[in-house]
Amino acid sequence: MFNFIKKHKIITGIVILIILGIIASIFFNGKKGPTFDTVTVEKGSVIQEVDVTGRVIAAEQVNLAFEKSGRLGWIVIKVGDKVYKGQTLATLSNLDAQAKLLQARAALQTEQSNLEALENGTRPEELQIANRTVETAERNLNDALTNLDQVKTKAEADLKDELQGAITAAGRAVTVAKNVMLEVTDLQTTYFSGYDQNEVTLADRKTEAMFALLGASSAGYWSATSISGANGGVTVLVKEAKVSDGKNYINEILIKTVDALEKTRDMVNAIPITSELTSANRTTIDTEKTSMTTEITTVTGKQQSISVQEATNSSAISTAQSGVNSAENTLASAQDNLLLKQAGSTSEQIAAQRARVSSAQAGVQDAEAQLAKAIITAPFSGTVTTKDGEIGEIIAANAMVVGLISDAKFEIETFIPEADIAKIKLKNIARVTLDAYGSETEFETTITEIDPAETMIEGVATYKVTLQFTQNDERVKSGMTANINIETDKRENVIRIPQRAIITKDGQKIVRVLKDDVNYNEVVVKTGLRGSDGLIEILEGLNEGNRVITFIKN
Repeated sequence: MFNFIKKHKIITGIVILIILGIIASIFFNGKKGPTFDTVTVEKGSVIQEVDVTGRVIAAEQVNLAFEKSGRLGWIVIKVGDKVYKGQTLATLSNLDAQAKLLQARAALQTEQSNLEALENGTRPEELQIANRTVETAERNLNDALTNLDQVKTKAEADLKDELQGAITAAGRAVTVAKNVMLEVTDLQTTYFSGYDQNEVTLADRKTEAMFALLGASSAGYWSATSISGANGGVTVLVKEAKVSDGKNYINEILIKTVDALEKTRDMVNAIPITSELTSANRTTIDTEKTSMTTEITTVTGKQQSISVQEATNSSAISTAQSGVNSAENTLASAQDNLLLKQAGSTSEQIAAQRARVSSAQAGVQDAEAQLAKAIITAPFSGTVTTKDGEIGEIIAANAMVVGLISDAKFEIETFIPEADIAKIKLKNIARVTLDAYGSETEFETTITEIDPAETMIEGVATYKVTLQFTQNDERVKSGMTANINIETDKRENVIRIPQRAIITKDGQKIVRVLKDDVNYNEVVVKTGLRGSDGLIEILEGLNEGNRVITFIKN
């Protein structure tokens, strides 16, 4: 009985101790604040990947084409040639695309330099350099304006010389034509003053020539004396013409002069060659024909010379004006840069400049993409099976130019969901593991084809993508299941944190940054690339070393 009572007291004491322990635990835990799961902000890589599965199939021939049309500028391969991965096989004439890429890179470099200057502040040495740049740009602009004035002055003088030469040539030509008119009139008076058909034809041609040359009407049978006293038509226009009359007026006179000369030549050609004509008469006729042809050639040559001079002047003035425009743009840029350095930088200016850098980077990427469309490179090592195109030939967009069969025996076929297909591009590198060899054994592949049309699989739109093994490997066999990691984007040395650390509040992305062990601030952040491993790039809002909360335990 005593032992039972003793044992009962011991049990009761133990129970009381347990109850007191539970009460104490509840009391003290109730006083404890929340605890946090945190990570330290650091720099590193953010990699975006698309993970899919596929199946190994036998390799097929690849037909390569340009993404845009153009003139084939270079291709030296031939059927049967062995080519290596990345080798350039053909290019379109792409000087304009190369120039645009150089311009885009130069623009990016300028914007990056401007951003660096804004972030670092302006040193006195930089202000001095900026001032000198403006002074140099001003001198260059003055030189360009002077050159433009000189080019215009020379162009005006050269054109005046050509116009004066044309007037002189036209004056000499109408004088020769009038002398020919007198010679023909002498022959007409002597041999052809009647009214038979040939004589009437000669008189008609003379009437036309007289009106055009001397302004005389119905002068088909005029005597030499009457002709000598005539003074009208194009002859008067030529005598009174001056360079100051203007190019258009002189061109009009030259046209009328050529017309009068041609009508005079027609008159000579209308002289009947009869037995009555002496040998001297025949020689005179031939000489007159030759002289008229020569004068026509001379005057038309002057017309052409004026046109050539005008084109030369226009080109020279345009080039000089382009120099002025370029100098003005350079000066404006230099002045803007100087003002920027003198004014100092605000956070808004730095943000705006960062946006300009991003825009310039996009410009470089676009220029690189445009240039890439004019180049065909081997996506893998293999053998040329087809060559369709010769240097200088116009090639249509997407028209097969080079056929290539891989040295590898196999390739991989997979289907990419609609949500991920925009991330995928030709020539993307992909890491592949095969179920047969486990996750430790990787194979390198390259995307060689992306179907433009969808393939519906269980009601979901997908797109067939073909990947080529970059190297032969006897371990690869048709039908094997492939696990594919396609790297679609990568950012190096950037601020990164786990995606779970970001919460959305009032439409903004918020990160909770610890101040001490129990307090934190909510910081608005701007995010960039979202990685496939749960990390995300932070563009603004965080610095290295910050401790951010990923989970709060109450």
